[in-house]
Amino acid sequence: TNTVYDSLPDEVTTLAELLSQRGFRTCAASATGHVSPEYGFYSGFDRFEAISDRSEEEKATLQETFDGDVFDEHNFIPPTATELHDYILEEHRCHDGEDFFGLTWSLDTHDPFFISDDDAVFSDSGRFIGSISDGDLDALVDIYDDMIRLNDRRFGEFVRTLKHRDEYDESLIFVVGDHGEAFGEHGT
Repeated sequence: TNTVYDSLPDEVTTLAELLSQRGFRTCAASATGHVSPEYGFYSGFDRFEAISDRSEEEKATLQETFDGDVFDEHNFIPPTATELHDYILEEHRCHDGEDFFGLTWSLDTHDPFFISDDDAVFSDSGRFIGSISDGDLDALVDIYDDMIRLNDRRFGEFVRTLKHRDEYDESLIFVVGDHGEAFGEHGT
């Protein structure tokens, strides 16, 4: 039985390895330590950025923005999809003309949820909810819906950048999710 704490076995051939063998420049940016070089995900990547922490200044700003303690038990707030996309786009720009494979692994729609005043549509603005115990179920679902909407917008920005660079028509884009959130459904 595999768990989130198991490493990717060495004998597994990754897509990054296959593309690297065919001359692609490969780069990854991940918001989670579970998808990182420490867990065997480096194989086949020329660069793998596991963005694992923020500066003290960024942490202070986030605490002020969300009016309180916004960190998980590891004192960590994951980078946004925008930050991950920007990293991949910059890496790609630096290797213009090369075949390129980029992977981003975001956690925007994973708790804890953060929504700014500017991005709140369904939920109260400026909200932070880490779990059902932090708020009622309706509020949690509303902020989750806002996070889905925000992630969709961020992905749209990524696609518009590819189009602006005249790279979209030559791109293959895969969107994959590993799970959703269960809000009291099916006995959870």
